[in-house]
Amino acid sequence: MRENLATALNNHRSTGGTPDCQIVHDGNCIVKEVKITDSAIAEGKEKLEAAVLKAWGESFEDAKAATQREFQALQKGVAEEMKGL
Repeated sequence: MRENLATALNNHRSTGGTPDCQIVHDGNCIVKEVKITDSAIAEGKEKLEAAVLKAWGESFEDAKAATQREFQALQKGVAEEMKGL
């Protein structure tokens, strides 16, 4: 079960942002990819900062929710196994 949890969390990808500014987290809430295009940079520092924060927040929240779902599935599996003992 722990191996399944680890695999699910490592393989999960949550993407936040726009095509010009994207951040991808895995199920462990670790940033796996950051994409910032030249057009996003050309928008200026303040807009870029806002876009990065928005992308990070969207991606992180989705990754956090995925982590919670996977842990709940693990707990459900453990409970089912305990019924059989």
